[in-house]
Amino acid sequence: MASGFQKMQFEIPKYTEIRQKAMLTIEEENTYQIKKIYQINHEKECVEEVRSWKLQKATGALEIWNALDDQSLFAGIALLNKDGSLANKEYYDILFLDDIYSRIDCPGEMTVNTWIAEN
Repeated sequence: MASGFQKMQFEIPKYTEIRQKAMLTIEEENTYQIKKIYQINHEKECVEEVRSWKLQKATGALEIWNALDDQSLFAGIALLNKDGSLANKEYYDILFLDDIYSRIDCPGEMTVNTWIAEN
């Protein structure tokens, strides 16, 4: 019988927030704001970075990187408000936070149970 506990040890980053199975970290410096999203990879018994955000506060240069697909989701100059905050923050948050998935949870071959309702 399988137990609900696993005997794995790995370092988990100090996170600010948890969304579903993802951990969000935020580092604020004078020059940059750096956000990263991590997920636990049970197969490799480690924590992996799945997405990152690097905003240069003075210029608005922003890159949002998807590490799972090894591609940039956004790279360019974001418009800043007078106070230095992003003018269209909701849009960039959607790019950064939405549709985070894990390849670990969906193996190539798996059993999917289905039921057919009898009418």
